[in-house]
Amino acid sequence: MKQIQSYLVAVLLIAVMATCKKTDSLDAELAKLPPITQTGAKTFGCLVNGKAVTPNSSCINCPPPLIADFDFTNNGGFGIICYYDNGKRSVILGLDSILTYRNYVIKDSTNKNTRVSITNLNDTSICRRIGTFYPFEAIEGKAQLTRVDVPNGIFSGTFEFTIKTKNCGNYEVTNGRFDYKF
Repeated sequence: MKQIQSYLVAVLLIAVMATCKKTDSLDAELAKLPPITQTGAKTFGCLVNGKAVTPNSSCINCPPPLIADFDFTNNGGFGIICYYDNGKRSVILGLDSILTYRNYVIKDSTNKNTRVSITNLNDTSICRRIGTFYPFEAIEGKAQLTRVDVPNGIFSGTFEFTIKTKNCGNYEVTNGRFDYKF
């Protein structure tokens, strides 16, 4: 009986230690993200498959690390691209009708008001770009605009989404936040 109890205690301790390591790792990655703000701080951050992503692009001929665009047509459209991994990868979020909507459901390509993509410019296969207009099995998630201040050019929000593909892997984007000023 004591052997069984000892075995159960050992299994429980291993499970607790593994959970602590995962939590510590997640906390370390979250600490790399910028805070959620609504001041036009020109920040962007998220976790892609558990790893922190923030804008960085310093190579020759690389795009700027953070690009955003706003268009007044069709109740306003907002798009933001975060280049990371020294400009070789990107996370893309596009939202339409931002002057009307604040909360978006990202579901496959049925909601034309949202677009999400992940790119890997080092990849020369069909997996170079995956997302709303590229190969995917399923996309789901949500985005929320927390500030739309057109006169001051400030757009802020949070997002998360998952892209599942048949041949290009799966991408889980969590804890997303952006705060951009034009």
